[in-house]
Amino acid sequence: MTRATLPVDTLRPHEEVDPTNLARTIQEIKNGELLQDYPILVDEETYVILDGHHRHAACKALGIALVPCLLVDYEVEVELESRRPEIHVSKTEVIRRGLSGELYPPKSTRHYFVNSRPSPAGSPS
Repeated sequence: MTRATLPVDTLRPHEEVDPTNLARTIQEIKNGELLQDYPILVDEETYVILDGHHRHAACKALGIALVPCLLVDYEVEVELESRRPEIHVSKTEVIRRGLSGELYPPKSTRHYFVNSRPSPAGSPS
């Protein structure tokens, strides 16, 4: 994994964002919170966002051109699970949706580092 600062427009979401969560995230970023402590998790090959869709959308809305990211080898370093039992997810499908723009509904997927399952509360938006 590698820390990098990337142009916000090069990142590719695979999920839609929830307007209420987006408004909260915009306010948190305006207050100087989130971005440095929680970089956007991105697949290093495709620049598909794995975690941080609301942070990404908030940065775009605020006109922030460069965002802190954590680039990872999606196949090796990150695990995936569905947050919605009715939606089947796979790494291949996440990448396909990110590249095609055919987005999952908000909060459909959960990504976490291998051998570090998330707490029940989840991660920042």
